[in-house]
Amino acid sequence: AYANLSNFYREEGNLSEAARMMRRALELNPRSSYYYANLGVILIQQRDYMNGEKLLLKALELDPNSPDIHFNLAQFYLSSRRGFDAYTQLSEVLRRLSAQLAGTGVAVSLPSLRVDPSGVELARMASSGRKSGLTFAPEAGTQRLRDVINKNVTEDQLADTIRAAFSSGWRRL
Repeated sequence: AYANLSNFYREEGNLSEAARMMRRALELNPRSSYYYANLGVILIQQRDYMNGEKLLLKALELDPNSPDIHFNLAQFYLSSRRGFDAYTQLSEVLRRLSAQLAGTGVAVSLPSLRVDPSGVELARMASSGRKSGLTFAPEAGTQRLRDVINKNVTEDQLADTIRAAFSSGWRRL
């Protein structure tokens, strides 16, 4: 009941009451990864980033196979400009989703990827063997423009990423 109330308050924008209700739910069931993860997300929304991350990591400790928890951590890491940590969590999400979807005819699609070999690796995990097209986001067409808008993507990185994609079997970029 407390978790449902927490979700209601969260949807209404009352994050302090949502956090209070989720804490009550945790008092009743301190082994619930769902409650830890949801409280972590609420705290992050309240800009209590350190405690929010700790709660998400506790949730992951309780349920290391949860794609939802990995995804929530990835979102947090992306918003915190912790790209490597975000990609680590996203690769876990893709690995687990691909395993769940194997043989169903359903595929995961990625809208655009970072210009580095980790983007190709994420696409490989999502592809389940099928190689459709890949989209990379260098943010601007020339090095000068990328420098002006402060995007740290070089021509060499772009070329390396394209080579990695081709060597992994993609033909449409």
